[in-house]
Amino acid sequence: REAERGTFDPTYLVYSIGKLMLLKLRRDVETQQGTAFSLRTFHDQLLGQGHAPFWAHRRLMLGEETAGAAIE
Repeated sequence: REAERGTFDPTYLVYSIGKLMLLKLRRDVETQQGTAFSLRTFHDQLLGQGHAPFWAHRRLMLGEETAGAAIE
């Protein structure tokens, strides 16, 4: 069903890329914080920043100066 939706819904690609970028951000924050990482704190911080682009979330949460948030 997902594959079928991806073939005719142009917004699905944008949704999928956003999902992958969010998962990468979470993984990077978890790596940076180690055992101090809390999923609840991550979500509270992310949602508390409002509707910002991913490069801004990365800068605020990771302290990154570049927007280099390649999807792996």
